[in-house]
Amino acid sequence: MEYWIECISEALDDSGIKATPEQIKNIAEWVDGSHENYDMATGLDIVESNYISPAQRELDKLKEEIEKRRIWECETKPCGACHGYGTIIDGWGRRVECDVCRGKGRC
Repeated sequence: MEYWIECISEALDDSGIKATPEQIKNIAEWVDGSHENYDMATGLDIVESNYISPAQRELDKLKEEIEKRRIWECETKPCGACHGYGTIIDGWGRRVECDVCRGKGRC
């Protein structure tokens, strides 16, 4: 409450308005009550929690484009480890499934 009393006192002084301490306290009580109900008065108390800001939507869109490009590159480029064969020669000289692409020959 002291915060509002100080703010109102300063605002009144700055505007050249004289008020008694009781009047300032009364105004501060109204401001405090109004402040507590601000979300309800503006509808912010019922805004859906799944609100996505425009910036977040743009970021999600860019991430989706990057993922699509990554998938496309993986589908069109051969695996760097097995060069598209899907198998590699292990340390024992055996041909085994590529552990990078899991035998697909692509990323």
